[in-house]
Amino acid sequence: MTADNKTAFLPVLLKDAAADLYDMLGDVDKSDWAGLQARFKERFHDSDILRWKKASLLWGRDQGPSESVDQYVTTLQKIARSAGVGDDMLRYAIMRGIREELRSYVVQSGAAMLTELVNAARVAELAAPNEVSLQVDTTMIGQVLNEITASRRVAEKNAADLQRLTARFEATTVGSIDRPESPATRRRVTFSIVIFS
Repeated sequence: MTADNKTAFLPVLLKDAAADLYDMLGDVDKSDWAGLQARFKERFHDSDILRWKKASLLWGRDQGPSESVDQYVTTLQKIARSAGVGDDMLRYAIMRGIREELRSYVVQSGAAMLTELVNAARVAELAAPNEVSLQVDTTMIGQVLNEITASRRVAEKNAADLQRLTARFEATTVGSIDRPESPATRRRVTFSIVIFS
């Protein structure tokens, strides 16, 4: 693809801040591929501070209790790519942040490559007791028990109210009331259709 073709095709691919930057450039800047690249690198190239922050995030990120190995590794790969961190450092960061119950198996596997480490972590995840689901089940059981207790209290209160009302009803004598016929006469209503022309 020639430089002219690249400059012509680039605006189609841009969005958000990149599209805004392109729109603000003059026609001269838009027609020069090398100048266009320089302007975008100048605007969007990560500073050393930003790369340091991303690297810190890489080393500070731990796998969540319900997060799968694949989700965790994918997140760290994205951070590592944006921070300019290689596979070896990424592998060490994954080892540091992987859940404790998986880490010992992964270390024992002796994985020397990133793909080996990910495969060992997947196996460990499948072989490990499913503690996350046990925690969820325990929480769910607690919620169900609380709901049952609350329902029982409501049912007991309703039963007591029903007994009280039954006792009041039995203690009350109800007689019949004779009402005279209503003096109002019956009325007949008719509707007619009127057509306006």
